[in-house]
Amino acid sequence: MEKGEMLFDKLTARGRDFLGVKYPILGGAMSWISNSKLVAAISNAGGFGVLAGGNMPIDLFIKEVEETKRLTDKPFGLNMITISPAFKDQVDYACKVKFPIVIFAGGLPPRDAIRKVKEAGCKLICFAPSIEGARLNIRMGCDALVIEGHEAGGHIGPVSTSVLAEQILPEVKDIPVLLQEVLEADFLQLIIYLWVLQVFSSAQGLQLQRNHLRMIISSRLMLRRMLKMYSPVLNLIPECR
Repeated sequence: MEKGEMLFDKLTARGRDFLGVKYPILGGAMSWISNSKLVAAISNAGGFGVLAGGNMPIDLFIKEVEETKRLTDKPFGLNMITISPAFKDQVDYACKVKFPIVIFAGGLPPRDAIRKVKEAGCKLICFAPSIEGARLNIRMGCDALVIEGHEAGGHIGPVSTSVLAEQILPEVKDIPVLLQEVLEADFLQLIIYLWVLQVFSSAQGLQLQRNHLRMIISSRLMLRRMLKMYSPVLNLIPECR
């Protein structure tokens, strides 16, 4: 194993084990975009697709879950927004089917919702907008954290992910911590971007405007040219070759 592969393996080992995937890269749960097609494409490419519950009515939510299962046999997660009117119904369904991994977003999750998913045997991922929020989520029973700063549209908190990482990572040792993009100007970040662009451009049935898809494909080609001279690093992710 080359030095670069050993480093990549070390950095991602805990996330791989927790999520059960080759690459512990979570697809962002974008309402009405992170549908069954995109989620399956991410999971089939070795990442961890996340189906966005958003304000999706429960009948449509169940239909999307079943369609995702039809399109992939790989692990994926269910993201549910705590302030959504559909939150309770979505949580009840996830608990009923004992879905392996669920994600609560949109603020600190209600204690009763955490209790439900834990009693159902689901793994729970929560967002940590601060060190205090991280500690509270851990005390309430979440199994992993996502550190996400204002880069996520500003609705998580006013602090950047890199600052949150410096505050939270030294304090949290007992559970996996997943980071939003913090490898600034790092080649690993470029490789991850390329992998994401590859997935987006190959997924069928995405609800994206044509000019958005054209921009995604153009960005992928540009990144491939940028990384061409670093082919040994690029080869860490075969899907991006």
